[in-house]
Amino acid sequence: MQDSTKLTRASRVSQDLKEAILRGDFEPGSKINLEEARHVFGVSLSPMREAMSRLVNEGLITFEDQRGYRIAPVSAANLAEITSLVASISTLAVSHAMTHNDLEWESNILAAFHRLRRSAEQDKNDWDRAYLAFLETLVQGCQMPTLIGFWRILTNQNDRYRRMARKAGLPPSASTIDACKAIADAAVSGNTDRTTALLRQQIEVAGERFRTALNGVIN
Repeated sequence: MQDSTKLTRASRVSQDLKEAILRGDFEPGSKINLEEARHVFGVSLSPMREAMSRLVNEGLITFEDQRGYRIAPVSAANLAEITSLVASISTLAVSHAMTHNDLEWESNILAAFHRLRRSAEQDKNDWDRAYLAFLETLVQGCQMPTLIGFWRILTNQNDRYRRMARKAGLPPSASTIDACKAIADAAVSGNTDRTTALLRQQIEVAGERFRTALNGVIN
């Protein structure tokens, strides 16, 4: 049995390192020195390695024999792949969610959309969090923990590009509100085909906006 203290430390370091990678604190492709990293995060090598392994599994860190750990690289091809995967897994999850016809799920969608709209009107700093929360509310209705877990891993990778695009000057798009309202309305009305088509379109449009904003920043 693994030591619970080590697991707790590894979880904390994993979360802190993940957030640092998503924020862009590390250069994509840069080497991670384990000894230096453990001092930065204040842990021993064992939980540091555990944290690294978790983020390798989440696609945010890579590991190669003789080369060690590196921050996962970014590229236009990877952005296109991640966008396609997020669109596919999101629509799959929502398709399953709509077979349950769950009133609580529908209520949660409307509440999440309301928060998104309010963030656009009052606090644009909260925009991306509210948008991601809206998308997560949609997929959570599928009641399939493994599928939701895959969605979160892919969405984190996609969010990395979103944050890079924001740093490059891409503002939130006002058209996102209209798109999400259409998605919410279709979901609540029980129209599976329309919901999944609109959701896929929104994710692909967002991915294209990221690609355009990062033109010249990533190859």
